[in-house]
Amino acid sequence: MIKNVLSDKASKKDMIESAYERGIEQGTERGIAKGMEKGVSQGEQKGRAERKREIAIKLLASGNLDTGAIAEITGLSIKEFQGVQQICHFN
Repeated sequence: MIKNVLSDKASKKDMIESAYERGIEQGTERGIAKGMEKGVSQGEQKGRAERKREIAIKLLASGNLDTGAIAEITGLSIKEFQGVQQICHFN
């Protein structure tokens, strides 16, 4: 009887430890997945912003459009566009 009680306690302890480890694994996997999603999203946003700046630079170099038109076409704010102008020395 004592052996059964000890065995039951050991079994319960093993079950709790196993459940705890599974919980840690699942939490880690979810955290990694969310982190990757966030990283991909941030990378995509940076890529789109960079592409807008590249287009603005090409339009500026063409000399055919005014500042407001280029900002509107690219979707850059006037402030962002002015930053592009300063970097490229198109003042």
